[in-house]
Amino acid sequence: MHNTLVKFLNQQNLGLFIIRVALAAVFITAGWMKLASMDQVIGMFAMIGLTPFFAWLVALVELVGGVSLLLGIFTRYAGIAIAVIMVFAIVLVKGKMGFMAYQSDLVILAAALGIALLGPGRWSLSSGTGVCACCDKCKDGTCNSSSQ
Repeated sequence: MHNTLVKFLNQQNLGLFIIRVALAAVFITAGWMKLASMDQVIGMFAMIGLTPFFAWLVALVELVGGVSLLLGIFTRYAGIAIAVIMVFAIVLVKGKMGFMAYQSDLVILAAALGIALLGPGRWSLSSGTGVCACCDKCKDGTCNSSSQ
């Protein structure tokens, strides 16, 4: 029973896929909503001292980064970009309100950094490249491991 449970739970690719899809849902929705109401978003950014450029940048990074995570392409870059946005959201907006205000942002930040560090996993559009990005069992950059 124990071995069966361990084997069932040892699903790195499924875990990465679930995290990617959840993050994608959050950021595609957030980016789309920001783009749909840019006048309000620009106003909110102005209240914290940021120019319209940053409002557009954040909205586009959220939308494009979310799509990237969903498809599993450029996921490391998307993870880094989303993590940067979350750091600024915590520091500039929610950090002043206390931990309860930014605890979910902290979880999103951790998940984005995890994706940036681990990559998309096998269940992604980029997995067909054959280039291993997650283990040291490969020769000449070609994946020879079934664990990717």
